[in-house]
Amino acid sequence: MRKRRGFTLVELLVVIGVIALLISILMPALNKARQQALTTKCAANLHNMGIAMTMYTQQFGAYPGHASATSGGIAAIWPTRLRLFTNGDQAIWGCPAQEPGFEWPKGVPGSATANDSVFGYNPGEVLLLVSSTPSSYGYNDWGAWNTVFNPQRGLGADIITPTNASWTPFPCREVRVSQVKQAADMIAIADNTADNVWDFNLDPKDLHEFPGKIHSKGCNVLFCDGHVSWYTQKEITNVGSDGTTNLAQQQIRRMWNNDHEP
Repeated sequence: MRKRRGFTLVELLVVIGVIALLISILMPALNKARQQALTTKCAANLHNMGIAMTMYTQQFGAYPGHASATSGGIAAIWPTRLRLFTNGDQAIWGCPAQEPGFEWPKGVPGSATANDSVFGYNPGEVLLLVSSTPSSYGYNDWGAWNTVFNPQRGLGADIITPTNASWTPFPCREVRVSQVKQAADMIAIADNTADNVWDFNLDPKDLHEFPGKIHSKGCNVLFCDGHVSWYTQKEITNVGSDGTTNLAQQQIRRMWNNDHEP
């Protein structure tokens, strides 16, 4: 009978080397495919927010605004107002590429009261305090405009409290749909620089409020007409100053401002 011969050490090392080589070749491709899948899922989240925003603006004739004075402090109101048109789905506010902790808290006891229902909050839920609550996505509140209160060049920043209109820490009204001159070229919501500092808003002139770079050094951006596009962080924040005459920077500023002016 013929005696069976086992693998030699050299043969085993060759096989192991080939396997390691194949893994090293395949891993970047697999990682790239995974990142692309996360980017696509994130874009789907924003697309659903866009549908909710369209329904909101059709019903109310205005955009939801960024924040207002609630029972527990200055809180974001654009997520809760848009949630009214997502069948209560909060999962779309968590970018799948973001680290845990930046999704919308659900099922956690909070301090929202019945008076906060005008902003879309449910009594007893967590208030999305703009200066301390983490979030994956931000809202274009002021646009590319250095000003306090008026005029609002974004989609509405600090909105007057409807339940107490005589108290006006924020003397701003919601931005009407008619104020947005180029909906297809107007930034609405995007991945943000999620660092637990003003995560619910976007500002192309503030590092803490920059659109993010979580997707291949860029971010997904929802525009007011509902379409979603990808941009690098650098190109979408290259706005210069208000008086800059650089045409490329002026074009980016137009994308932030509801009057489509630089």
